[in-house]
Amino acid sequence: MLLLVLVMGGAILGALQGYRIGVDQTTELLTAVSDSDALRWQRQTVYQQQQVEDAIHQARRDLDALALQIGRLEGEMARLDALGLEVLEHAGLSREEFALDSPPALGGPAPAAEERLSQED
Repeated sequence: MLLLVLVMGGAILGALQGYRIGVDQTTELLTAVSDSDALRWQRQTVYQQQQVEDAIHQARRDLDALALQIGRLEGEMARLDALGLEVLEHAGLSREEFALDSPPALGGPAPAAEERLSQED
């Protein structure tokens, strides 16, 4: 009986020791995997930050290019307006008829009265 208790006690102690070793190895493995994941996520974050900075830089360059183009177009429009006024003056046409000093109309022609009434219904 004593021998049975000793054998069973030894088996239980061996099992507990094996469990502790397994837990320790699993903890070390999980810590190593977590560190590896953290490094990978850190690299991805740095890469994504760089992509965002590159996109912002590109957007600023595009905006600057558009501002230059708008400035050129505004200059061309001013020249065309001045030319239009000269043509009106030399052709003897009425400035009020062409209204080059007022902003251009937007949209299409005004709908006829019948169309306005049908749209209100």
